[in-house]
Amino acid sequence: MENENGKADKNLKRTTQVFEDKKVTTMKVETRAGKKMALVSIPSFYGRGGLGAENSEEKSSSEDLRAELDKLQEKEPLDALILDLRGNPGGYLEEAIAMAGFFLGPKPVVGVKDRKEIRTLKAEGVSDPIYTGPLIVWVDGETASAGEVLAAALKDYQRAVLVGSSSTFGKGSVQKLIRLNDPFLDLKLESGTGVIKLTTSLFFSPLGHSPANRGVRTHISLENDSNASEKKETSKPAMKVEDVSPILGESEVEELHKNESDFKTIIESIKAQDSNEHPAEMASVFEIANQVIRIKAF
Repeated sequence: MENENGKADKNLKRTTQVFEDKKVTTMKVETRAGKKMALVSIPSFYGRGGLGAENSEEKSSSEDLRAELDKLQEKEPLDALILDLRGNPGGYLEEAIAMAGFFLGPKPVVGVKDRKEIRTLKAEGVSDPIYTGPLIVWVDGETASAGEVLAAALKDYQRAVLVGSSSTFGKGSVQKLIRLNDPFLDLKLESGTGVIKLTTSLFFSPLGHSPANRGVRTHISLENDSNASEKKETSKPAMKVEDVSPILGESEVEELHKNESDFKTIIESIKAQDSNEHPAEMASVFEIANQVIRIKAF
């Protein structure tokens, strides 16, 4: 690099700065009534899987969440848990599936459709849910991709109350990273020259719903969504995506439909008790959690 006189500047020093992604964090809250709650923020679904995460010491978001859940319940049970997925752009699909298992157990979480078939992916590594108490999922218009997989699964199973913006971002596709030196491409490039992100499949919720272009709708909206359409991929969608048949068995679908009216009654009860004015969004989320505890929704 040259200085202002046009000569090489020999005083410049080269430094390396490592930017670390934000990790799963927890905030504990105790209400005046003595109810113990926790807000767990998941900024992205980071993990070991796939390209760029081959270091054996790489952190996993699902492992971090599991550690937080274990710590939170180590001495006594939680009265309510809030999962904060606001601003979460997605990440590794496997991480979202693993997290769903912490609240659902080993159930089908998502259907992934490629050119040939729809594969049903289940949560593995858990025999029972790790947390079974009241659950709130807090989303916004930037909650996308894997975040929508988790939110949609918890909604379909009526396991959580979704709050935040009226719906999430609306990204219903799955991408695969391919190295530029992959033999399939035959580019004769050296290792480490880059990757191509290729859309290979679409994903669907347990009841067969796609979030593509419309997002996952919340039960209770806390925000003014006048600009929500600007956040979604709805203006010029690259492809039209229709819902598919549920990936669950008939008996499971019937059971969910049978309980649907009861769950709607719970949501309406929460709305009726919650104030129409939301001076502080976070305070409102905790108040909703209080309502869920009071009516024993879970």
